Amino acid sequence: MRLRLLLASSVLPALLLSTSLRSASAAPTWSGARIAIVYPHDAQGHAVPVERAPLVNVSVWPGPDGQVSCTDPPDPMPLFMAKNNEVARPVRMNGQMILRTIDGVTFPSIEYDNIPVDLPTDPSAKYSFYAGYVGASNVWVHAADPRTYAPQQVIPTSVDTDLPPLREPADARIQVVWPHDEQGSAVPVDRATRVNVAVDFFVHGTRVVLGPDMGPDINTGPYLEVAEHNEPLHEFAQPRTVRMPVVMPRPSLYTVNGLTYLRYFYDNVSVQPGHQYHFAVRTFVNAGGVFSTIWTHAADARTQLPQPVVPPACVP
Repeated sequence: MRLRLLLASSVLPALLLSTSLRSASAAPTWSGARIAIVYPHDAQGHAVPVERAPLVNVSVWPGPDGQVSCTDPPDPMPLFMAKNNEVARPVRMNGQMILRTIDGVTFPSIEYDNIPVDLPTDPSAKYSFYAGYVGASNVWVHAADPRTYAPQQVIPTSVDTDLPPLREPADARIQVVWPHDEQGSAVPVDRATRVNVAVDFFVHGTRVVLGPDMGPDINTGPYLEVAEHNEPLHEFAQPRTVRMPVVMPRPSLYTVNGLTYLRYFYDNVSVQPGHQYHFAVRTFVNAGGVFSTIWTHAADARTQLPQPVVPPACVP
């Protein structure tokens, strides 16, 4: 069997955006949309420090390249949120389009208000946000303590060999991001020039890992997505001189607790010490969709945007 995937966004209903965000005409795509503001506040809407905020508002702005309409909303663009090393799931609320004016420039913004985060009761929690779908926007990390910890790997309880993965949604879990130097020796995060990324696939919402009778394919993935600092996620690729720019993973049989399945490895991914990187996985299934964890590799994982880039003025 081959794991054939549609983007997770293609299987998410348009109801994630309110009717007010729809247009009878073809809606413009906000290429390179960015999360520009994450505003922490209390139940009364007053700004409070991150560690005391039970709620956040998230503002998504168009990308800096190209103008968008002042009146037509974008294609349905759900907001995804991942807590710690869990897979990102769509926030179950409607985004509302408003117009902002900054320094004389007017542009639309999609607003998601009063998103619950439980940092006051769970101060070690970390939340990652991205808009649209993996590969569409930047990643914003919201946390009181943003240090990167090696999470415990998710251990499968069984292997799915009977249920065709074609018919079910899947969870792509980044289990390991191993920092090392040019010679392959382990080094701390702040000194690493390469990382190896290991990914497992589970039946969505379970600890049932997908069986070994599947493999990578240039048309279906899985593909590793990477974002440096506040840039949008994009496919991890080789230099332009390489004929096949998209990097396919190295599948390898992996056994844990007597269960054997395929684990996907992306080896020697280039990173620069002192820079922040976000990793996710995009694949294509023709039913159900794929939900990915978000892994931030950095000595300092905080997202700091005191002056987000203002997009071009919108078109009336």
